[in-house]
Amino acid sequence: MTIEQLAVKVLSKLGVHQAGNSPQAADLENVTDAYQGVYYILLDDGLVTWALMTGAEYTEIPIRFSLPIIDLICAEIAHFYNLPSPPEGWGKVKQSATNTIRRQLASGQPTEVVAAEYF
Repeated sequence: MTIEQLAVKVLSKLGVHQAGNSPQAADLENVTDAYQGVYYILLDDGLVTWALMTGAEYTEIPIRFSLPIIDLICAEIAHFYNLPSPPEGWGKVKQSATNTIRRQLASGQPTEVVAAEYF
């Protein structure tokens, strides 16, 4: 996914993108800045398994993380478009998206039972 493809998905979810059009420069900048901020926050928490996308390069955000990432970016930039917050509030959306990423990562953790040895 490129940053432009990500921007189209985010802006479509927010309802501010018209199908068939490329995102405007200001919209693309809002999404890029928000994506980088979200990426570094998740990186600091150890929740990132992919490389940061910049410019026109292609970076594969794992499909299982794409929806939570889109939600996090939406929560970060919704105020630029004077959109009302969802009933649960943007803070709750961000927490839910972060928890989804944590659950997805936890499902890949080993679940074998290890016998403890006491001395």
